[in-house]
Amino acid sequence: MFFVTGGYAGVETNASFAVFNGFGGSQNSWVSGGAIGAGVEYAFTNNITAKVEYLYLPLSSTTYFSSTVWSERAPVDVNLVRAGLNYKF
Repeated sequence: MFFVTGGYAGVETNASFAVFNGFGGSQNSWVSGGAIGAGVEYAFTNNITAKVEYLYLPLSSTTYFSSTVWSERAPVDVNLVRAGLNYKF
C-alpha cells in the first residue's frame, strides 16, 4: 500500500560557540513547521507489516545570539527516512 502523510512538526535546536579562554555561549530554540511525505507498507501476513517512509520538514528559520557580534540566522530543514516493522495484535 502506498501512502502520503502530512502534519505539524516541531524541533528543539541548540547552537553554541566558543572563543578564547573558555568564553562562549549556548542557546536553545523551538522551531515549528509542517511535515510532508510518502511511503509504502507491505503486509507479509495478517499480523506483520513492514514500511519505509520519507518525510520532509521545512521548519521556520531561527536567529541565535541576535544581540551579539556572533548573531547567526539558521534555516532548519530536515529530511528523514524511517523504516519499521509492525506487529498487529
